[in-house]
Amino acid sequence: MSQEQEIVQESAEEVVELISEDAPAAEEAAEEAEAEESVEAEAVEAVEVELEEELEEAAASVEEEAEAEEVSQEEAE
Repeated sequence: MSQEQEIVQESAEEVVELISEDAPAAEEAAEEAEAEESVEAEAVEAVEVELEEELEEAAASVEEEAEAEEVSQEEAE
């Protein structure tokens, strides 16, 4: 094996070693990012549900007020 080939081989081995060392950290970082994304998605979903409930309550309230106003007008006539 020539000196150039040995240098290339050693460099390749070093790269493989570095990748092997970084792989668990990269995997852990990816898992943490996925968990954070999941938590954020759950929080967004909870807010959406809460807003939907508030919107339904507001719509029901407006409908009740409209019915009460209609009854009031009918009684006034």
